[in-house]
Amino acid sequence: MNKIAKGILHHKKIILILFILLGLLAGFLATKVEVNYDIIQYLPDDVPSSKALTVLDQEFHEQIPNLNIAVEGLDLASALALKAKIAAHPAVLSVTWLDDLYDLAQPLETIPQESRESFFKDGQARYIVNVKAQNYSKTMQALRDLVGGKVAMSGQAVQFAQANLAAGEEIGRIMLFAIPLALLILVLSTRSYVEPFIFLFTVLIAVLFNMGTNIFLGQISFISQAVAAVLQMAVSMDYSIFMLNRFAHFRAEGDDVDTAMQKAMVKSFSSITASAATTFFGFLSLIFMRFALGADLGLVLAKGIIFSLFSTFLCLPVLGSLCYKWIDKTSHKSFLPSHQSLRHLGRLLGRIAPVVLILVAVLALPLYRAQSRINFLYGMSEAGAKEQKIQTQYIREQFGDKQMIVLLLPKGQPEQELALCRELSDLPYIDSVSAYASSVGYELPPEIVPADQLAKLQSEHYSRLIIQTNLASEGPKAFAAAQDLRDLVARYYPEGDSHWAGEVFSLLDMRDLVRVDNQLVNGLTILFVGIILLLTFRSLTIPLILVFTIEFAIWFNLSAIYFGGRPLNYIGYLVISTIQLGATVDYGILTAEHYMDFRKTLAPKWAAQEAIALSLPAIMPPALILSLVGYILSFVSSLPVVSDIGLVLGRGALFSLAAVVFLLPNLLRLCDPLIRMTTLAPASMRIYGKTLLASPQQTDTEASEILAKTGSGSQNKA
Repeated sequence: MNKIAKGILHHKKIILILFILLGLLAGFLATKVEVNYDIIQYLPDDVPSSKALTVLDQEFHEQIPNLNIAVEGLDLASALALKAKIAAHPAVLSVTWLDDLYDLAQPLETIPQESRESFFKDGQARYIVNVKAQNYSKTMQALRDLVGGKVAMSGQAVQFAQANLAAGEEIGRIMLFAIPLALLILVLSTRSYVEPFIFLFTVLIAVLFNMGTNIFLGQISFISQAVAAVLQMAVSMDYSIFMLNRFAHFRAEGDDVDTAMQKAMVKSFSSITASAATTFFGFLSLIFMRFALGADLGLVLAKGIIFSLFSTFLCLPVLGSLCYKWIDKTSHKSFLPSHQSLRHLGRLLGRIAPVVLILVAVLALPLYRAQSRINFLYGMSEAGAKEQKIQTQYIREQFGDKQMIVLLLPKGQPEQELALCRELSDLPYIDSVSAYASSVGYELPPEIVPADQLAKLQSEHYSRLIIQTNLASEGPKAFAAAQDLRDLVARYYPEGDSHWAGEVFSLLDMRDLVRVDNQLVNGLTILFVGIILLLTFRSLTIPLILVFTIEFAIWFNLSAIYFGGRPLNYIGYLVISTIQLGATVDYGILTAEHYMDFRKTLAPKWAAQEAIALSLPAIMPPALILSLVGYILSFVSSLPVVSDIGLVLGRGALFSLAAVVFLLPNLLRLCDPLIRMTTLAPASMRIYGKTLLASPQQTDTEASEILAKTGSGSQNKA
């Protein structure tokens, strides 16, 4: 490592120029990355709803409608003319209206009122449209211009259009808030006005590398596009902080600039890579999800950690050694509490240790159970800006909470099909059923049925039932109804080969899938982090203590959502479960390392107090930055899924910091005998096979004498 560090510093100008050029190229490539706004496409091909969509496309060359258009001021003739106008638009694949379900040659009064008023009511027409998967925002605006007048739109296409606009516009707004506030925190927590800009340059160029190389993935989800950059900045900022702190320490000892930076690179390598590894493998565990949105997000975030590491060990040393004069000229006093003040805090935490441990013991199980009972959202039904939500609510009030679903049945079984149609029509959440058996009748030869009507209801192998429901797209009632519909058809067609297609069925499959994925991801994240901690500390007990500390903070964070009674988008839960453990366990690693170091000469009580006093100045800035970024995401983003991620992340970073400050030192102190029995001490702590540790019976006077001898230099160890 010494040779590598020396080689990097020897070619510092070349490396800096190369980073700048590659950063500019990556920034250009980032603008060319294709973004996917349809989360349903991330379902695996073998789940029932995906199979249904595949068969529907193969047999009828259509997909499920994804747009509702409601227009005022129409009579029957103008409504039919507008339907033809919408259908002629090149982005429109199909339009379904009242005339597709009933013969309008008959008086409207003969059509069942509930079915009629779900399409045409008081001079207002509602069209169910299927638009192409392309630039949704442009398509929505084109259709608004085409229809003219008073028009309201809702549905997945509108949600995707909103995500399209938000993902592009909000990244800039988020960074506009995040960067100045992060700079402010860094200025307050460092000793130079230039250092924060070095930190930000190092992290932001790594972000550019990450976002630019996404072009090699083919496409990324809009969620990865919206949150990856700011999360990468937040979780990897501490690598740069640790490196420059080491650099300042060695310079204070009298080393010249290049020697100090070389030593800083070597000494910080193991601690930074261990911290990065916990975050990296936490993100990487997402790729094992069958729901591919997790893999998309996990791969982008894990890749970002790798680029942040490269930037920290290549770009930061170059910048630090080139800008050291500016660092010196802009130095200022520390705005953080003095080390002596933090020692007083450590003593206070020691005094309240029994209360903290009792509270944790009492609350752990209830909080764990509460966080496991959160009501999740899986789709994007609540997405949209205020104006869009008003339009969605208007359509619901005028025409009801309607959703069209499709059932594909094996062709050639008319009696079963007709009996099933009758039973489906009797269900309270089904408004109408349009099928060959019920609408045309098998007593008529197919040859005399109009070709356009026949093509909607039958293909070479399947009969298609177009069903109008009053189901929501998701929720306990909608999911229960969707499962009942699957069970009902299975009774009529036990041999299979029947397919339900619709948003509610896709989200039902998503729910069932992510329940299994969630257990897998949480288990793998804990396993990966535990192995890294085991190798770092060579201890069986310390990894358990660290993981429990952060997991307790996660339970506390998520249980607040349960007790608040509001649903949480599942992606927000997924992110917090991995990020809060993978990113904030770093704080615990640093505190535990200091504790083990102080235990060579101090009793557990004093070691715990000194560990937190020494760790707090190092862990507070990254924790505050991570929390700040989370809350900015929550307040700035109009996308509920991104806002949820920000809310739980912002609060979770603070909870993790609190857990590391209040709980971890007391757990280390309480479990000290067990730690001693289950830890393989390094050679520097052993003589004749015995571990050199201060006696737990050490007096306060003895500890004070030791601290008086070592305290002056202890602050530099951070």
